[in-house]
Amino acid sequence: MYLWKVVLLMNCGKEIVGCFESKHDSSADTARELMQGSPNTFNAITNKEKTTQTLFKTGDVSALTLCAG
Repeated sequence: MYLWKVVLLMNCGKEIVGCFESKHDSSADTARELMQGSPNTFNAITNKEKTTQTLFKTGDVSALTLCAG
């Protein structure tokens, strides 16, 4: 598994930062996995320690940044 640092820029301008663990080693494949579903689908990212989970609605994301975590 690969750990990715994620920064989500929401439509309202707020940034959400967290981590996402994926089987993919490419950012494009990871982005597809993270943003899968309809605009009303909720997906999640965590903090690095995996003690907090942040849910977000895919339709509320304007931009996303991924880098190796």
